[in-house]
Amino acid sequence: MAIKVEIDSHSGFCGGVIRAITKAEDYLSQGGRLYSLGAIVHNEAELNRLGSQGLVTVDSLDRVPEGGTVLIRAHGESQAVLDALMGRGVEVVNTTCPFVSRAQELAHSLSEEGYHVVLLGDRNHPEIRGIMGYVSGPLDVVADEATILTRFRELIGFLPANNESYAGEDCSDDLNRVNPEIAGCAGDTSVALSILADDNNFFEVKKNYAKQMVTGFLRLNGMTIGAVANRSEICDEDGKVAEKMDAVLTRQGCEKAADFVNFCDAFGIPVLTLTNVKGYEATMDSEKGIARAAAKLTYAFANATVPKVNVILDKAYGTAYVAMNSKTLGADITIAWPEAQIGTMDSKLAAKIMYDGQGADVIGEKAKEYAKLQDSALSAAKRGYVDYIIAPADTRKYVIGAFEMLYSKREDRPAKKHGTV
Repeated sequence: MAIKVEIDSHSGFCGGVIRAITKAEDYLSQGGRLYSLGAIVHNEAELNRLGSQGLVTVDSLDRVPEGGTVLIRAHGESQAVLDALMGRGVEVVNTTCPFVSRAQELAHSLSEEGYHVVLLGDRNHPEIRGIMGYVSGPLDVVADEATILTRFRELIGFLPANNESYAGEDCSDDLNRVNPEIAGCAGDTSVALSILADDNNFFEVKKNYAKQMVTGFLRLNGMTIGAVANRSEICDEDGKVAEKMDAVLTRQGCEKAADFVNFCDAFGIPVLTLTNVKGYEATMDSEKGIARAAAKLTYAFANATVPKVNVILDKAYGTAYVAMNSKTLGADITIAWPEAQIGTMDSKLAAKIMYDGQGADVIGEKAKEYAKLQDSALSAAKRGYVDYIIAPADTRKYVIGAFEMLYSKREDRPAKKHGTV
């Protein structure tokens, strides 16, 4: 007997979603109200059916009333969200798909073992966002195969064949381009680097790991340059500040920057730094490894023999500034913006220490004196720590000129095997 088989274009819900719906129905059958963090299923008819039984879809924890019950859908949530729910004292119905739970556990264990975790998928998908929350170390999220290969080609296009090859191309951009808008980018230095780059093309690497430190490649007058920069703000597509951070060095940021500087030095790629840092992150977790990480960063800059240019955008205080490619570590050229603050510590803090017990007026006056004598770009230039003080709008042409001057740099070091840091 002949059997005709027809394959439907829609196979229904996956096992994880069916499991979540079943658990939701079991709870709702008891007469309670259930709040789902995000849509439990991408089907309007099914959402309406469950809604009539008491399922309410919300997009944030703020919309869950005190004492309410929250459903975690099959996509799962990050550990941070689960902790926040526990802190609010709400009841949780966790319907995370077992396969998703396994992926979360695997990502967490690999990260704890020191692996660089790469997730394949859309970073805006709730399942991927949830898994990302279980990764504490280096993380990259990549999309489809075509996008991955395109990004690989773009990255490889910046790199030379070896340490003696020239990595560059013809430049059609204006070398003397003036950019007054860069003055407002001391916080989000990824934007500043995009403004400086030829054709505004800045290729950022490890973008979502240690966001206080920006690393990536750009071209200046066609020549590939490796960039390392402190970041205290993240701007959205509209140019508005979406996230703020302290202008400090973190353990992860130091390690990220050190590895990048070592990579650039191995391939003979010049290094540009944009400095805006006032100290070190002071947390229990950071203090466990910040000394070693800062030493690693300091050693990476001091050990690098490629051309090194440092631009001080705003704050440059203490040993955190020293670690960020300072003159002390061998920066070939240091450039500062006029309002940059360069010194041991903030002038107000210094005045409070030196004039302890004095009134606010005295401390304010002495802080101004200290800032002028010790913390200004001009005072640093007088002491030989800064080579040029320039208007922010002229940064591109001065940086290009600096690297052009250092193009033939060759630095011979005493013979040795390797360092131990």
